[in-house]
Amino acid sequence: MGGDRWFSISFWSCCALLAVPLWSVEYLPMADLPQHAAQISIWSRWNDPTFGYQEIYTRNWFTPYLFGYLLTVLLTPLMSVKAATTTVITAALIGVPIATRVLIREVDGNRWWVFSVFPGVFGFCFDWGFYNFLVGIPIALLFLVLVLRYANRPTLGYGALLTLGLVGLFFVHVLLFVFVSLILGATVVLSGRPWKR
Repeated sequence: MGGDRWFSISFWSCCALLAVPLWSVEYLPMADLPQHAAQISIWSRWNDPTFGYQEIYTRNWFTPYLFGYLLTVLLTPLMSVKAATTTVITAALIGVPIATRVLIREVDGNRWWVFSVFPGVFGFCFDWGFYNFLVGIPIALLFLVLVLRYANRPTLGYGALLTLGLVGLFFVHVLLFVFVSLILGATVVLSGRPWKR
């Protein structure tokens, strides 16, 4: 069996295995997940007068956690809030090695290093239930690919895309926005090109 084929089979098998523990328990062992699920439940039933949520709560569209909630709310007409949150978490966790694989390819790294990220997806952020941060990790990793491409070829198009992407990243998670902004700034400074460019 060729090296490429063996790598692909191993990679996609590990990605599929990430989903097994998520779907084999009744409740995910994530400390903050019930609070996130409650917010998603409120949002998905916002216009239902039976619950009267509009009289108790206000919606904040300018929040750095909008994307993860919006993504999950869009799934709630098709499935329960519990299934929707599990689906989004599954996609986010599988997205981490996929995005890492793309990033490693971008820097011409050893592709086998991607397997080091699989155990980490069930780490601190998962344990504490940092829902929106988990959703944002693969997005931030893919954004770093764009940062590296901009550093190698700083064009106006890439610059505009980075600017729009950073604004979007704010609505994914504010810490990821800060981390990626710092990496972007360091990359531009260390590239040796004038910062105004």
